Amino acid sequence: MGKIKAVLRSKSALSFVEIMTAVLVLGMVIVPLSQLFNRGATGTVQTRDEVLAYHYAEELLSWLQSKKYSDPDIAVTSAPKPFSEIIINTSGSTSEKNSIDTSKFTRTVIIREISPSPSWPYTYKILNVQISWKSGKVDRKIDMASLVYK
Repeated sequence: MGKIKAVLRSKSALSFVEIMTAVLVLGMVIVPLSQLFNRGATGTVQTRDEVLAYHYAEELLSWLQSKKYSDPDIAVTSAPKPFSEIIINTSGSTSEKNSIDTSKFTRTVIIREISPSPSWPYTYKILNVQISWKSGKVDRKIDMASLVYK
């Protein structure tokens, strides 16, 4: 008990300069750490958006490839055709509607028909799916293509 009283009676304390130095050093450590976490969160959002974009492109491409060559859904287009949702027929008479987040993403397809030569027995349709979105202030897009033939 006597030691505690002696410590409490002593007049030693931190000066204003020492306190300001400690605050400055602490600020020099906290500011870069907060920027690191902020950039990490931004990178995570960008990665998530890119993964979603690839998923949306693959989903539409697979759906188009499942159609017959003469199906109107894969008719030749002269301009990008928007596909914000697709309807997938499941077992029996039920169907499932798959949509994309239209507030952030746009999904379009351009379909061209080619025939390599007159003697070639097959004709092809090139399916080119494009997904566009805005990531921060940057416009991003991916393209995915495939062939169908008859």
